[in-house]
Amino acid sequence: YLSDEDLLSGLMFHWEQPQSMVVEYEAMSIHEVEAGGEVVCDALEVLPPGRALLTDKRLLFLSNHADVSTSLRPLTGAMRHRQNGFQVKSVDQQTQLYFPVPLSKLLQVTFRIHTGSEASSVVRAQDTCCTPCLPWCFPRFWKTSRRRVQHTNNRMIKLAVLLPPWDRRAELHIAVQPSASLHTIKEFVATLQSLSFNIVHGMPPA
Repeated sequence: YLSDEDLLSGLMFHWEQPQSMVVEYEAMSIHEVEAGGEVVCDALEVLPPGRALLTDKRLLFLSNHADVSTSLRPLTGAMRHRQNGFQVKSVDQQTQLYFPVPLSKLLQVTFRIHTGSEASSVVRAQDTCCTPCLPWCFPRFWKTSRRRVQHTNNRMIKLAVLLPPWDRRAELHIAVQPSASLHTIKEFVATLQSLSFNIVHGMPPA
């Protein structure tokens, strides 16, 4: 097993100063930005879970992700016509990823936290009248279905960047781990802003 420290070893420049801010994310997707400024919904690439680290010069995305799983599902299609059975699929994969973004290419940073819950149920009238079409026939009682509750916990940081080496206009969507606090996200974004020349001076790169 390779630790994050081992993965990062030798990849930092001697003149870089590491910052204390680290954000763990579930995924990071790269979206192209068209000439009119519209962000393309379909991602160019989706990076696996990892950590976003800051230096005084770059934002580093590191992923040291293990995928170990076993799934079982019934045979379908042509395989099922030959005989009934199941397909067993086992996965044991390791992904190491290093994705640096120079802070000189950062144009804007925003974040959005959306949390809460939504409950719903269905109420149906139980009509006990023998002739329900009569205008004076009203339901005797109402029946309520089981209450369904849906919880929301989304934490997203978005970065507008010019991706090297060809300065491709893009937006990075960082899906931060749900356990991250508002304070951690704000401190990360504040540090990122303070280190970006373009954001501090409100001007695009030359």
